[in-house]
Amino acid sequence: MDIQRLKDEIKTVNKKYLENEFEIILETEKEIIQNCKIKYSKLDPLGDVIEKEGKIYRGIKPQKISFFKELYTSGILQVLAKNEIMPNFKLTEYKTKVHPIVIEIEKIRVVPPAFWTYSMLREEAIFKLQLIELLNEFNYTLIDGHPYNSTFTGNKPIFIDFGSIIPRNKTNGAKKEIIKYNALAMIMMENNNIFARPYLYTELFNIQPCTNINKTKEYKMNINKKIGFLNLFKKHKFKTGKYTTKDFIKLFKKTYIEKQTFWKHYKKDLKKLVITPRYQRVIDKIKKYSPDAKSFIDLAGNSGYFANWISEQTKIKEIISTDYDEMALETGRLYYKDKKISFFALNFVERAEDAEVFKCDVLCALAISHHILLKNQYSINSFFCDLKKYSNKHVYVEFCPLGLWSQGCRIEVPEYYTEEWFEDNFKNFFKLIEKEVVNKVIIDGKELNHRILYVGEIL
Repeated sequence: MDIQRLKDEIKTVNKKYLENEFEIILETEKEIIQNCKIKYSKLDPLGDVIEKEGKIYRGIKPQKISFFKELYTSGILQVLAKNEIMPNFKLTEYKTKVHPIVIEIEKIRVVPPAFWTYSMLREEAIFKLQLIELLNEFNYTLIDGHPYNSTFTGNKPIFIDFGSIIPRNKTNGAKKEIIKYNALAMIMMENNNIFARPYLYTELFNIQPCTNINKTKEYKMNINKKIGFLNLFKKHKFKTGKYTTKDFIKLFKKTYIEKQTFWKHYKKDLKKLVITPRYQRVIDKIKKYSPDAKSFIDLAGNSGYFANWISEQTKIKEIISTDYDEMALETGRLYYKDKKISFFALNFVERAEDAEVFKCDVLCALAISHHILLKNQYSINSFFCDLKKYSNKHVYVEFCPLGLWSQGCRIEVPEYYTEEWFEDNFKNFFKLIEKEVVNKVIIDGKELNHRILYVGEIL
């Protein structure tokens, strides 16, 4: 975030024009929004989130109109939106029975921090600290520092809560929360604490993520060791929220945590990768059957190499690559940092209850079904049931007739594991549009089907 450039941009905003625009909307006879869902928040000082016909609005409380006018006419919100630091928004000619002013906010996918990697937690914390620094320049700050007010889109953090901006105070509450949430979760990850992700799932960070007193002591010891190492704990910088962005970066020097994981090196050298005929055939099918798709998700996409080819060859605007192997994701995030691909840590079968968060128009599950069905022993019905939850319309799924076979090994598949078995079950969940053998191999002089692509539509 170029803070100085943003400061200069805010200072040059035509505040008189914005003030006139605000007054016109304030005095306009507005239409009352009806049949809408108001998501009241007891802790939101500015207003309430309103959902109607797939659009997102925020209703401003009567007692906050003067403050919102001050904030709006400062130009801060407009500059933040223009620079993709916050979502786009606009004043509307709507109101509710309790909100004299309603603003429409760009609807974006919100993926909570439970699905972020270490580098994402670090980037979001630095991003938020820089945002606070920018707001402080104009006598504002954030009331909340927790990561649940942010998400990642196109591999970059974006702050989504207008209501979190308040007049500047001396409490440093938001910066304290960054330590309480991002920093502590990162410390757990650094120490390979298995409770790190459940800790992020709960959203209740006052609950100790441990099962016994010894684990609790170990957890606290790691925190104190991390902070004490820099002799910052004694100065109370982090405890009181008086630390700077540089202090935080000094505390967390590594952009990601190096770990040995099973799929870490599967597609590590992304620079040398070229698209294979098999992947090209899949992309050709997507362009043929899903030409109007707006969103795409690759389940078990490793380091995002296939998602990158989707971004290069299709018009799909929102592209998501997921995998349960965080090191593969970190490799992809680093290499494709300038590409608009969102990366998330997701075991799609274990977290199928969260599928609505990730639901896209197009779903790809390539070279994964044999691992789920044979290695992990999932039932084929549960596999297809889970896949269906992640797609709005189309699925592109590969069947691997040779099972877990790899070069130099024997082919060993159960008797039931056949193309007919896979197809019959596929048709219970999807309308079969087309199937095609996209990859063959030669084994003992025989040409055998290795990958069969099934294109389906949600029933």
